[in-house]
Amino acid sequence: MIIWLLLSASGPVAAQFIPTSPIPTPMGLTIGDCEVGDVNGDGVLDLVAMGFHGEVVIATGFGDGTFGNRISLPAPDGFEGVVRTVDAGDLDGDGDVDVAIGWSNIPPDSGGFITVLVNNGSGFDDRQDVLLDTQLTRTPFDLQICDVNSDGRDDIVCCTNVLDILPQPASVTILRSLGPAAAGGIDFTAPQHIESSSLAYNILAHDMDGDGDLDILMASRDGNTFSSYRNDGTGVFTLVTEIFFLLLPHPYSIVAGDFDGDGFQDVVLGTWMTKSLILLTGDGNLGFAVGDEIPVGVLGWGLMQRIATTDMDGDGTLDIVAPFSSGVVATRYNDGNGLFEDESLFSSYQGPLKARFEDLEGNGTPDLMMDHSNLEVITAFYGGQNVAGYFHFEPQRVAAGLPATIPLKVASNLGIEAFEVGIAIDSSL
Repeated sequence: MIIWLLLSASGPVAAQFIPTSPIPTPMGLTIGDCEVGDVNGDGVLDLVAMGFHGEVVIATGFGDGTFGNRISLPAPDGFEGVVRTVDAGDLDGDGDVDVAIGWSNIPPDSGGFITVLVNNGSGFDDRQDVLLDTQLTRTPFDLQICDVNSDGRDDIVCCTNVLDILPQPASVTILRSLGPAAAGGIDFTAPQHIESSSLAYNILAHDMDGDGDLDILMASRDGNTFSSYRNDGTGVFTLVTEIFFLLLPHPYSIVAGDFDGDGFQDVVLGTWMTKSLILLTGDGNLGFAVGDEIPVGVLGWGLMQRIATTDMDGDGTLDIVAPFSSGVVATRYNDGNGLFEDESLFSSYQGPLKARFEDLEGNGTPDLMMDHSNLEVITAFYGGQNVAGYFHFEPQRVAAGLPATIPLKVASNLGIEAFEVGIAIDSSL
């Protein structure tokens, strides 16, 4: 006899992105950061995960949202540090996706490094260690690969911190790519450092003034500040705005977009200390008006990690997704005017480091993905939007006439108020 379970669920908020339980991809290492990119050039996004000691694992995408055939790149010899950040992009302009990782907490006489793994089209045979400073140990906490001077080659922007000098001053650091080096590898300009605040954790390159060039936004957790930098079009940046928060929200993560529908780019900050969101309304010229804090997290959810934004309910406005270390994921829905009053919750695996949206299936719709450090997996949620919860039950063969225990696997359980269960029995088997 085989039993199937037919289930339906209801919840307080009908607009939810998650119609299925998370699909995990084991990466085989404790994840410090992750990225996506078409590493093998087949037109399908792959997963790139970085371990805390410099090892990199690439899981090949199959085009349907599943990943496998892992490739491991060992940590470089001679470095005794911790790696905090990874990104992927075409740094030499040859059409292949390269990988860059940033070293933190390395010996103080080393100056701070970014390691570039150069993709030659058939693998990562070339490794290049880029020194960030000959005088100070500038350790990168977050980096982004992007084209800051519109020359067709991606560059590296990162937030760096001098950890051995109080109060651990922070900087935006820019490395502009000059293309392939004659002796192999990639040539970069001398690093440009723009100091601001202390202990920065997140950086975002985004066109904030509508001139077609990527500007830079930085959140400094311990300095309790948000900073913006204008791009002059050549990849040279100038500090424009620095907002200091009198209380202690400790801004930790950044997303940008037009949240109030006025045609100008705005910013939402996720905070470390107060587990809240802060809307910074943009004026189109890298100036901002600071809104009230929007409480999100509660006691028991753990730390709020890096937030993400997309249109979760299909109303044409950008919403905010905030993951917590407990596995709770909160969605705050935008009313179109930058008010995020409505909320829904679901649960995922514990220990996510950040949320992000990528089209992992190649069907034109964004999918939610999160990296879970100690569980060594990257999870992804696929599908439509208007679902409040999901139950999963594997078909089971049980003995006729005897009691049977049938476990229910529940995802999005924090958004479910009630459910109905139906049992279908095929007694001919």
